[in-house]
Amino acid sequence: MDPFTGCFVSHIPLTVVSLRLAFHLCELWQYGDSADSEEALQIQRLAAGRLAPLMKEMGEGARFLKNRVMQEKAEWDLFYDLLNRMEAAIAEKDAFSLRLKHRAEALIKDCAVQVGPSD
Repeated sequence: MDPFTGCFVSHIPLTVVSLRLAFHLCELWQYGDSADSEEALQIQRLAAGRLAPLMKEMGEGARFLKNRVMQEKAEWDLFYDLLNRMEAAIAEKDAFSLRLKHRAEALIKDCAVQVGPSD
């Protein structure tokens, strides 16, 4: 139900997921090298481990989907509520929020990818 995954915003999510997965794996095996084949095997193992339990749960029908959507909506609501509170606290110069902001900025800076030749 990840809101950033188009597969699940469909009337036939399992079919879409299965087809996209199958096509991606076929592409890696058909046009890739040995590293791509190894990646395809890793993806296949990961998919089997993640999709099998989900498919079992989805067998419960509409009740499962309704509960899952409600749970994830509540989680995203909490996420955005926290962001809004954090922005307000930073605007008010709250010490804890400012420290947290600076720590987050340092982490993000540390994760930056250098493009171009290194010195």
